[in-house]
Amino acid sequence: MRCYCYLRNIVDLSHGNVTPYEKRFGLPFRGPVYPFGCQVVYTPTNPDDQSRSHPYGSKQLDGLFYGYALQQACGWTGNLFILDWEQVDKAERPDQIYPRVIPASQVKTIH
Repeated sequence: MRCYCYLRNIVDLSHGNVTPYEKRFGLPFRGPVYPFGCQVVYTPTNPDDQSRSHPYGSKQLDGLFYGYALQQACGWTGNLFILDWEQVDKAERPDQIYPRVIPASQVKTIH
């Protein structure tokens, strides 16, 4: 729900033909706009995830976009929440899945 609300604030135009985000912060949102749950590839930041990358292949892992990491006043930190695809696939219970906080520059959607 938090991701849905944030996407509405950065995408939907309101009165004056600007987004609610732009009204609040005085400039348009400059980050990526991904739909909740879209498949992405990301560059892992922790050593356990990095060790799963193939040494001669891609250094990125598959994941799912989970949302935007926000500051207290709802400004964006520049990071995204990503769920690791392998972890989601192997989990037997929801509490075995935790989001990674990845800089947006290290995340790309799969087309």
